[in-house]
Amino acid sequence: MISRKILRCALVAELCPPPPARSIPVLVQCRYDTRDPYTLSLRFLTKPGRWVTWSFARELVSDALVWGEAGEGDVRFRPHPHSPRKVWLSVESPTGRAEFAFARAPLAAVLDASEHLVPWGSEDDHVDWDRELARLREVA
Repeated sequence: MISRKILRCALVAELCPPPPARSIPVLVQCRYDTRDPYTLSLRFLTKPGRWVTWSFARELVSDALVWGEAGEGDVRFRPHPHSPRKVWLSVESPTGRAEFAFARAPLAAVLDASEHLVPWGSEDDHVDWDRELARLREVA
């Protein structure tokens, strides 16, 4: 049996509506589970008591911090247009689109903490393949 560890932390992002509206601080819960080692989930508090969860490849977030731009389609990271200390996240779904600004340092700290739990390149060693196959059989 593979041991399970869960990393949780709170971040604050800025919801960035189109000008002339001002940005709005948004509480974001970050979650990394070693049983799903490729995924980093962010839960955004959109209204009191209402959370929206987006899950990303951990590598996508890393690429955004290292290279500046990452992703395509519904999820894209890019450099913040006014601050090198921030990264811009655009998410899109059938129900709408939102853009958030994150400070780079807390995102980098989350990735560092996740790497202490699951080093890069060892993700497959942390997947319970029997459990995953059982889940697939349940769906079929």
